[in-house]
This record gives sequence, C-alpha cells and structure tokens, in this order.
Amino acid sequence: MRPARLLDLIESFTLFSEHKAGVKKVLGQNHQFLGVNKLSRRCSRRGSRATGAVSEGEGDACHVASGAHLRELLRGNHRYVFTLIHKFQTP
Repeated sequence: MRPARLLDLIESFTLFSEHKAGVKKVLGQNHQFLGVNKLSRRCSRRGSRATGAVSEGEGDACHVASGAHLRELLRGNHRYVFTLIHKFQTP
C-alpha cells in the first residue's frame, strides 16, 4: 500500500469507539474508502462542480470543521453536510 493511501485510511476512515467491553477500532471498508474519495475528488474540482449538488459559494459552508460545527450544521437546513465520522464524537 502506498504511504499516502495508508495515511488516508488511518486519518479519515478509522474510528475508535468506546463500548462496555472497551475501546473498539472500526475501519471503513474498501468500497467506502474508494467511494468517499471518488466523490470528494469530484465535488472539489474547481470550476466544474461536477455533481452540481453544492455550489461553489456553499462548498466551504458544508464542510464540517469540528464537532460543535457539525451540531450547528445538523440543526440548520442544509442539503448536504460533508464530515468525517470522528466529528460525531464529543470530548
């Protein structure tokens, strides 16, 4: 595996979740990894907005920066919200 791909998998597709039995590690499956990265590339192409789902002006507004920002966006009226799973956890 290329180092960049391994780092992406660890950083963006790995979740450590607390359960009664202890901390569990959850990894995104291959089709999730490939699908999310492909969608992300398509949506972030400058000028082309390949999907037309998010306009250039609202692109930054729907990318979650923190857990608090995620809660704020989910309370609002947004067609799409882009986030990573770890943003759902609270400290």
